[in-house]
Amino acid sequence: AQGTSLILKTKFFSEQKRKKVQGTWILTSPNAPGDWEVEFSGYPYQFYELQIPLSEVPESRVLHLTFKGRSSPHLIFPRSVGVRLLYDNGSIFKNYCYLLLFSLLNMAVLIALALSLASMFSYAVAIFVTLIVYAIGLSSNFFSSVIRDLSYEQFAGADSGFFATVSSWVIRAGLLITKGVKPPEVIEMFSDGTSIPILSLLVEWGPGFLIYTLILIGLGIYILTKKEIDKILQA
Repeated sequence: AQGTSLILKTKFFSEQKRKKVQGTWILTSPNAPGDWEVEFSGYPYQFYELQIPLSEVPESRVLHLTFKGRSSPHLIFPRSVGVRLLYDNGSIFKNYCYLLLFSLLNMAVLIALALSLASMFSYAVAIFVTLIVYAIGLSSNFFSSVIRDLSYEQFAGADSGFFATVSSWVIRAGLLITKGVKPPEVIEMFSDGTSIPILSLLVEWGPGFLIYTLILIGLGIYILTKKEIDKILQA
């Protein structure tokens, strides 16, 4: 940690929207001594930020964060934005450089896709298909949720029918074709002020990007070479 404190970002929901919730936040570790504790009071459906001094954070890789309410109703902390424990890991300039790097890599695979399609079709068709593939790649999370819902229906024994089964396989094929153009979620991280984990993203997103780009380059070179050979033979 490069800063002097951790940042606890939290948001919770409650059935009683206008009732103030009171309690205590506690940060401990099962493997190290020391703890941090602070009183809390606030309304649900709002974001809160709490500063935790590093001197009071247990020196351990495992931390237990607990909220103990006092006469509070049932609370729900969303998994995505309900509880986030952050620390200072560099400047915004470094984060912007990582954002620019992944944006350029994603742009490179789009250019490779457009050039490969241009070797087979006209320039206008290549641009149109590239935009469609990119749009599907951006919406891959939505299509994945559709596949998950269809799978749940089939698992539950519901009569999904032939159309639902075919639709599921068509969506799966479309996601497979557009897998390499899906950008990593670096824009969300940058706008949220969260450090971009470059190594983990390269391990998770990099192999698919590299294989997809190499396939497109090889396909484009093969088609262009075949067209040139056909022109020579025809001449």
